[in-house]
Amino acid sequence: MAPPTVCQRIGRVFLWAPVALIVVFVVAMNFPTQSCCGQAWTAPGLGAAGCFVTFVLEGLVLASFISASITNPGSVSGMWNSVQPSLRCHEKRRRDRNHRYCRKCCSFKPDRAHHCDSCGQCVLKMDHHCALLNNCVGHANHKFFILFVFYAAANAFWLFAFGFFLLENSAPGQGSLSSVCRAGVTISGVVAVAIGAVLSLFCAFLVYQVLANKTALEMMGGSSVLWCRDNAWGLVFGSDPWYIQLLPISPTVPAGDFFVAEPAELPA
Repeated sequence: MAPPTVCQRIGRVFLWAPVALIVVFVVAMNFPTQSCCGQAWTAPGLGAAGCFVTFVLEGLVLASFISASITNPGSVSGMWNSVQPSLRCHEKRRRDRNHRYCRKCCSFKPDRAHHCDSCGQCVLKMDHHCALLNNCVGHANHKFFILFVFYAAANAFWLFAFGFFLLENSAPGQGSLSSVCRAGVTISGVVAVAIGAVLSLFCAFLVYQVLANKTALEMMGGSSVLWCRDNAWGLVFGSDPWYIQLLPISPTVPAGDFFVAEPAELPA
């Protein structure tokens, strides 16, 4: 394979621009509220506690987003490819019912794996390619993506609620800084509540996907197999305790190259 040209290298750098913009946007949305926490003179204790919660939520949003962006979504190992003929796969090629084979990777594909041209590999349990992440959402980083959406929605609603608290508990007439803070918190809260409403609906849809054990590609008709839903949540969030599942750390999940189908879908 020929080495990448200068233009190709520059293009790869620009692919990270959306990632940087999301990070800057999250920081900018939280900054007005964080910088004005000291304005809650009538309830300083609650103001400090609220500011702490704001920083925690912002950190969880950024940690989940960056983890989803830099984590390999899951690639097909050479070991799987060598033993694949002895495994029972439920997904077959539609034209001849043979095992699915990727000509670009020169490898057999496990169930639910698909090739992504942007990532240049076959992705295990591929959900979709996300340009905002500059990465695919797949078996290994699906949890991070859902946590990012969840915490982003929570952060947005918190900015609205805590911003309202700051406006109600700040002492007016304390100089130009108070006016700037009030304007910043108001604008941030209005934008945040709109974003939070959209993200909460999106998060609910993602949770439905997990419980139904379906990826975005499969919901668009990418597979005719009905996958078993007995441990659907564990396939994404692992078998860790609930408080570990809420943290943006890698879950304890199966390898991602074999999945159980519903009994009606098993070959006779």
